[in-house]
Amino acid sequence: MTVKVLIVDDDACRRSHIAKLLTSHCGSSVLVFESGSIAGALKKFLEHRIDLLITDIALPQLDDDPALADGGESLIRQLDELAPQVVPPRWTVAITAHEDSRRLTQSSFAHRLVGVLDARPGQKGWEEQMVRFCRRAVDSCVADRSPRADVCFLTALNSPELEGVQQLPIDWGMRTVSPFF
Repeated sequence: MTVKVLIVDDDACRRSHIAKLLTSHCGSSVLVFESGSIAGALKKFLEHRIDLLITDIALPQLDDDPALADGGESLIRQLDELAPQVVPPRWTVAITAHEDSRRLTQSSFAHRLVGVLDARPGQKGWEEQMVRFCRRAVDSCVADRSPRADVCFLTALNSPELEGVQQLPIDWGMRTVSPFF
């Protein structure tokens, strides 16, 4: 199984470096996408089912805009708001060159965060941690052989067909079922 990785960072050199790092260590088991902004990342999520999100904490809303200090958190919030049209990533790794951002992010991303990496220039070890996180995601996807599929119930009538589907003994979770007219 191929793990789809999205790298979101407004620093094109760092994005490219991370992409090369992951493909050199994980080979064909990863498919890497890149974005430089929140808007670009959301577009990728609409186009692909992303397994691993690697995001800078400070991100611009649009390409060429100034980075927002909480841009990574804003991306996560916007992904949550787009459910069920967008499936959130199974894993999220945040990267930052700012120590204060790292500490704040660890608590606010806790519900879906694998780790926060200190990627300050000259900082040792973050690349190795990144590779370990990616390998963990690959191993987990390979071990989890359950099919990942969306199901669509298409009915012609709201009553009794759609109502009947809604009464099935299914845990609908957070997804809502509503007629589309």
